[in-house]
Amino acid sequence: MLLQMSDITAAITELGISSFEGYPPTGAQLPYAVQRPLLVDYVDLAIAGNAINWDFQFTVYCCGASVAASFNLALAVVQRLHGARVGGNVLKATIGYSGAQVEGHYESQVTIQLNQGGI
Repeated sequence: MLLQMSDITAAITELGISSFEGYPPTGAQLPYAVQRPLLVDYVDLAIAGNAINWDFQFTVYCCGASVAASFNLALAVVQRLHGARVGGNVLKATIGYSGAQVEGHYESQVTIQLNQGGI
Protein backbone atom coordinates (compact mmCIF):
# COMPACT_ATOMS: atom_id res chain seq x y z
CA MET A 1 0.00 0.00 0.00
CA LEU A 2 1.41 3.38 -1.00
CA LEU A 3 1.31 6.40 1.22
CA GLN A 4 -0.80 9.23 -0.14
CA MET A 5 -0.52 12.87 0.87
CA SER A 6 -4.12 12.60 2.05
CA ASP A 7 -2.91 10.04 4.66
CA ILE A 8 -0.55 12.65 6.11
CA THR A 9 -3.31 15.28 5.97
CA ALA A 10 -5.64 13.00 7.92
CA ALA A 11 -2.99 12.26 10.56
CA ILE A 12 -2.26 15.96 11.07
CA THR A 13 -5.97 16.83 11.17
CA GLU A 14 -6.24 14.49 14.18
CA LEU A 15 -4.28 17.16 16.08
CA GLY A 16 -7.28 19.48 15.70
CA ILE A 17 -5.74 21.91 13.22
CA SER A 18 -6.39 22.63 9.57
CA SER A 19 -4.15 20.74 7.18
CA PHE A 20 -3.82 21.36 3.45
CA GLU A 21 -2.09 19.68 0.53
CA GLY A 22 -0.01 21.82 -1.82
CA TYR A 23 -0.82 25.38 -0.75
CA PRO A 24 -3.30 26.81 1.76
CA PRO A 25 -6.42 28.44 0.37
CA THR A 26 -6.63 32.22 0.35
CA GLY A 27 -7.69 33.45 3.77
CA ALA A 28 -6.70 30.29 5.67
CA GLN A 29 -6.71 30.99 9.41
CA LEU A 30 -3.67 30.27 11.57
CA PRO A 31 -2.61 27.82 12.84
CA TYR A 32 -2.47 25.37 9.95
CA ALA A 33 -0.13 22.90 8.28
CA VAL A 34 0.65 22.48 4.60
CA GLN A 35 2.33 19.41 3.12
CA ARG A 36 4.08 18.91 -0.17
CA PRO A 37 6.55 16.41 -1.60
CA LEU A 38 10.00 17.54 -0.48
CA LEU A 39 12.20 16.48 -3.36
CA VAL A 40 11.49 16.32 -7.05
CA ASP A 41 14.82 14.66 -7.85
CA TYR A 42 14.25 11.19 -9.16
CA VAL A 43 16.58 8.33 -8.34
CA ASP A 44 15.95 5.87 -11.19
CA LEU A 45 15.43 6.37 -14.91
CA ALA A 46 13.75 4.19 -17.49
CA ILE A 47 15.58 3.47 -20.75
CA ALA A 48 13.60 6.32 -22.34
CA GLY A 49 14.86 8.71 -19.65
CA ASN A 50 11.58 8.97 -17.73
CA ALA A 51 11.56 8.96 -13.94
CA ILE A 52 10.26 5.64 -12.60
CA ASN A 53 11.04 6.00 -8.91
CA TRP A 54 10.74 9.13 -6.79
CA ASP A 55 12.35 9.99 -3.47
CA PHE A 56 10.01 9.21 -0.57
CA GLN A 57 10.03 12.41 1.42
CA PHE A 58 7.40 14.97 2.28
CA THR A 59 7.59 18.29 4.01
CA VAL A 60 5.05 19.84 6.33
CA TYR A 61 5.09 23.61 6.81
CA CYS A 62 3.63 24.38 10.24
CA CYS A 63 2.30 27.93 10.26
CA GLY A 64 1.55 30.02 13.32
CA ALA A 65 1.20 33.62 14.46
CA SER A 66 4.57 33.59 16.26
CA VAL A 67 7.88 31.76 16.22
CA ALA A 68 6.85 29.82 19.32
CA ALA A 69 3.44 28.93 17.87
CA SER A 70 4.94 27.55 14.66
CA PHE A 71 7.59 25.61 16.59
CA ASN A 72 5.02 24.15 19.01
CA LEU A 73 2.88 23.07 16.06
CA ALA A 74 5.91 21.47 14.38
CA LEU A 75 6.73 19.67 17.62
CA ALA A 76 3.15 18.35 17.85
CA VAL A 77 3.33 17.14 14.22
CA VAL A 78 6.64 15.36 14.87
CA GLN A 79 5.26 13.73 18.01
CA ARG A 80 2.17 12.57 16.09
CA LEU A 81 3.95 11.29 12.98
CA HIS A 82 7.38 10.01 14.09
CA GLY A 83 7.21 6.22 14.27
CA ALA A 84 3.58 6.18 13.12
CA ARG A 85 2.53 3.45 10.72
CA VAL A 86 0.65 5.17 7.90
CA GLY A 87 -0.22 3.71 4.51
CA GLY A 88 2.04 0.66 4.98
CA ASN A 89 5.02 2.82 5.94
CA VAL A 90 6.69 3.74 9.20
CA LEU A 91 7.28 7.48 9.22
CA LYS A 92 10.35 9.32 10.43
CA ALA A 93 9.65 12.96 11.26
CA THR A 94 12.20 15.65 12.14
CA ILE A 95 12.15 19.43 12.43
CA GLY A 96 14.14 20.99 9.60
CA TYR A 97 13.96 24.65 10.68
CA SER A 98 11.78 26.79 12.90
CA GLY A 99 10.51 30.33 13.02
CA ALA A 100 10.95 31.55 9.45
CA GLN A 101 8.93 34.67 8.74
CA VAL A 102 6.77 34.13 5.66
CA GLU A 103 4.03 36.42 4.36
CA GLY A 104 3.00 37.89 7.70
CA HIS A 105 3.23 34.73 9.79
CA TYR A 106 5.88 32.26 10.92
CA GLU A 107 6.53 28.71 9.78
CA SER A 108 8.52 25.76 10.97
CA GLN A 109 9.31 22.88 8.63
CA VAL A 110 8.96 19.17 9.39
CA THR A 111 10.59 16.59 7.12
CA ILE A 112 8.83 13.23 6.80
CA GLN A 113 10.71 10.25 5.42
CA LEU A 114 9.02 6.98 4.54
CA ASN A 115 10.44 3.64 5.58
CA GLN A 116 8.52 0.79 4.00
CA GLY A 117 7.77 -2.35 5.92
CA GLY A 118 8.26 -2.87 9.62
CA ILE A 119 9.13 -5.41 12.24
